[in-house]
Amino acid sequence: MNNLFLEKNQVKQGLLLDLNGENRTTARVSIEKSQRIACIVSLASAAADFTIAFQQHILAAAGTPANLEIKLPYFKKIDDDTAFTKVAAPSSTAHTVTDDDANGAVAYYVFEFDADQLAEGRKYISATITDPAAARLANVQFIAYGDNIAPMYDKVV
Repeated sequence: MNNLFLEKNQVKQGLLLDLNGENRTTARVSIEKSQRIACIVSLASAAADFTIAFQQHILAAAGTPANLEIKLPYFKKIDDDTAFTKVAAPSSTAHTVTDDDANGAVAYYVFEFDADQLAEGRKYISATITDPAAARLANVQFIAYGDNIAPMYDKVV
């Protein structure tokens, strides 16, 4: 049987960020009950590279974050590309990606994390986009997937 998108996925957060002048961090997003979560980043054109870092957390607010390694390949689409390009995961223990292809371009990125990547007791993730030192807007969405996720219209998120 075919499922509608929101019957197997949850849109966890949407956030429009003005990156000019400081680093911006998303709110912490729960990965509990999910098997995998994707972080989708859309960037407006700007004369600046793109740098993003991921953290994992025990609590929804406060506490000490830990780096969340990017273990899976990620995807990017720059300007008028007609398809996404698959990019190998960074070297071991890397939790940050910097991409100069985004300099002067509209760009889209998709990063994925498996729930079992988080350390014991950690249930939340967040992303920090580094100040590009230029005016740039970014939109960040987290979309969770899992068999334990009820249809989104049946659940408060």
